[in-house]
Amino acid sequence: MIARLHSLFWFAAWLAIIDVSDPTNGNGSSVTKFAWAIKGVANLWVSKNAGIKIQLNLNSVSQVVGGGLYFGTGGVGTGLTSYSSVYQF
Repeated sequence: MIARLHSLFWFAAWLAIIDVSDPTNGNGSSVTKFAWAIKGVANLWVSKNAGIKIQLNLNSVSQVVGGGLYFGTGGVGTGLTSYSSVYQF
């Protein structure tokens, strides 16, 4: 039997509600941020009943998002940028 490979790739976006508190002094805060994830999965079937699954995930919460609209002699342009220091693999 020849090995078969099935693969899947997806992108997801949602709102992340982050609630942080310090139990020693009671200080805390809560924020709502834009979050996103990408995922890739590959199944390598080596027989009819056995296979190997490889899965990769990357999750992130964007801290800053900004955009711009540009007008000039060369035409019109737009841009969207984001910044994040929170990544989960």
